[in-house]
Amino acid sequence: MRLKLTHISHISHKIANDFIHSKLLELKAPRELLCELIEGILEKSVKKENAIDEQARELLEENTDEIEFMRMDERQLFWMIKRQIAQKEGFHLFWEERCNDLSHQILNKILDEDLIMFSVSENLIRNLIYKSIDTYSKAYESIENE
Repeated sequence: MRLKLTHISHISHKIANDFIHSKLLELKAPRELLCELIEGILEKSVKKENAIDEQARELLEENTDEIEFMRMDERQLFWMIKRQIAQKEGFHLFWEERCNDLSHQILNKILDEDLIMFSVSENLIRNLIYKSIDTYSKAYESIENE
């Protein structure tokens, strides 16, 4: 699933709610502050992917004549270009890798800001974040497909 700016608020609230209901941790800050922090990280990620898309589109537009002359598939070419740009930027396009990366970023920022307290492995907290993002995306996709 591709994250969109409209999803950010829903995902951040899902993560915050999952934190509140989890027995693995305890919030040390207001829920709103946690949501704001998560939204900032997610927004940065969405905007970065949008910028990569724009770069790929610009490259396609610059080479439209050659693409048409060689009868290349523009969609396939777009994905190849996007993949190369993303790799160069260190941005993960595949869903599992992206969720994993976002989970690390979110937990690291939460720990830097000292917003939660826990006595379990950081991996369990990262898994909770990952699961929240993934669960939201699957629910959204199933609704969208109906």
